[in-house]
Amino acid sequence: MGRWEFDPSSLEAWSFGELFRKLRELTGRSGKLLADYVGVHRAQITRWEQGKSLPRPEHLEAITEFLREHRPARISGELWEEALEQLRRKAGFAQDPLLVEISRCLARWEDPRTAQASREVLRTVRDLFLTLQAADEFVRQRQWEQAMWSLQEAEIRLPSGFSNRMQLEICRRKSFVSYRLLRYDQAMAEAEHTLQLAEKAGDWVSRGDILVFRGDLYRRIGQFERARKDFEEALICYERARLPEGERARARARCYRKRAVTYLFQGWPMRASRELQQAQLALEQARETDGRAIEEEQDKILQVRGWMLLQIGRVDEAISIHVEVVSRLKRHYLQNPGLDPWGMAKALRYLGDAYWAARSYEKAQRSYMEAREICMQIHRDGRDTRLLEALIELGLGRIAMNQGQPTEARDHLVRAARFIRGLRIDSRFPEVLMELANLAWQMKSPQVPGMEMSVQDAIDMARARFREFKNWSYYAQSLILSTEWFLDDIEDDAKPEDWNIVMDLLDELKGLVFDQDRVREMVPEALPGARLVDEIPLLFYHLAIANLLRARLGLRLGWINEAITAFHEAVRAVCPLGDAFLSEIIARIHRLAEHVAPEVRAEIMKNLELWMRTREGWCSRGVFPQGISDGKPPSG
Repeated sequence: MGRWEFDPSSLEAWSFGELFRKLRELTGRSGKLLADYVGVHRAQITRWEQGKSLPRPEHLEAITEFLREHRPARISGELWEEALEQLRRKAGFAQDPLLVEISRCLARWEDPRTAQASREVLRTVRDLFLTLQAADEFVRQRQWEQAMWSLQEAEIRLPSGFSNRMQLEICRRKSFVSYRLLRYDQAMAEAEHTLQLAEKAGDWVSRGDILVFRGDLYRRIGQFERARKDFEEALICYERARLPEGERARARARCYRKRAVTYLFQGWPMRASRELQQAQLALEQARETDGRAIEEEQDKILQVRGWMLLQIGRVDEAISIHVEVVSRLKRHYLQNPGLDPWGMAKALRYLGDAYWAARSYEKAQRSYMEAREICMQIHRDGRDTRLLEALIELGLGRIAMNQGQPTEARDHLVRAARFIRGLRIDSRFPEVLMELANLAWQMKSPQVPGMEMSVQDAIDMARARFREFKNWSYYAQSLILSTEWFLDDIEDDAKPEDWNIVMDLLDELKGLVFDQDRVREMVPEALPGARLVDEIPLLFYHLAIANLLRARLGLRLGWINEAITAFHEAVRAVCPLGDAFLSEIIARIHRLAEHVAPEVRAEIMKNLELWMRTREGWCSRGVFPQGISDGKPPSG
């Protein structure tokens, strides 16, 4: 084989333009012919050769193919491919090492009996690989439609009976892109196909990964039991896979954490707590692996733990955890500004929720605003931030209402409605919808702004989804909201028959608190006699609020003894949750007592003082009174 006119070892010293011009001249083809092949003007070829600009990736691929097709006969294929790879690197687009090796193999074939067929196979592999690279680039740029087109093209290029591994990779990518396009049915179908391919290949790691992905998808659409089953199966896959022990431990921690999240979406914090304990134990076994990866998983576990603490009323602990996570993430971002800020936005939103629960409205507002700025930034990069931004806007709307700014609250509410439009399949949608309805009611609006839906229709839809999701805490909250609105409507015209409506609410909540069947349905391994309130402590709080509504109506009807009994049971109900909740209930009692006659107020305060002296005996869930009064109207 002939040699170049220059030594290949000297290529590093050449600029892109110099090497490009030299290679074209060696082919003996004109710039005009090359321009027609690439699909650009002849002047563009001149600009590239003069080093005034660099070609885009698609133009560089066409240039490389043109130069490969017109390789001078006197130069070996291997040396020519080396020069083409140098050209790509100088343009800033180095090829994957596998593609380089494929191209070199193509250049080496000399036997005419095998060259054509072998080259055809390798060209297919190379083109398939390039298509997948293009799809991955679109994914990085969050151009989901273009990524899906590239993946579909790769699927078409894939010959029948070709590598099972390549089919698996294409299907895995298609399921992820379908999910990002909110095409849940398609994503589920692709995930199922990928699972079959992974099982056929005996690839336990891929099977575990796709089960985690499908579990996330089930969680998003509200099928929490199926999500937990997938995470549990993924745990088995990772145990069977040949993984380094630290990597296996980290994968197990992730699965337990995700199971905890599904329980929190359903409002079952005690179950979530057990899963988080398993996640933490698994993570302890992974301490010897990559430190940064461990820190990221630890931060996620802490965030979920903070969420869990909010659901059981331990607000101060939740704030401490979220402050720690936010501080740690900010340090990481200062050290590496290129990190994805999505985690920071979520952490700040969690912190805002914790401050809101503690009634620290200014701190909550600062956290929400900082999270919103980050969302705006990543939204410009193509990330779907609608749900997170809706939750942030709702938090800001609640703060505005508490600060007596109804117009500003309405603006936040409208933005939240805009963000969640079209997301009714999402598992967070009923929570957001209930908050929207409540804010709209407080603003005296019969319609939920931006939703083309009445307030009552919104709360009814949310309640139906809560029942479907077995989220009994939010279900109870939606019942209380409806009853509170009813009392607002009849405030100046209350009648004795209205009492039965409030008592229906109280009866249903008492049924939830002491229900055992729902516990066994959700957790078959639960201890005999376990009550729903043992799994969902906030039901105590909802029962206390229902008793306050009963007391409010009793005061309006002049049934003072019934009102005092309801106040008594509200205090008893909330005692197991601790001082923070007890203080809130007492403050609500004081507010209701402000609107009654002085002698009635004095009687309420006297009883309240007595109850506070004897409350120590109530603050145990084991002795919580099951024989609560039936609340029947007094005779006569």
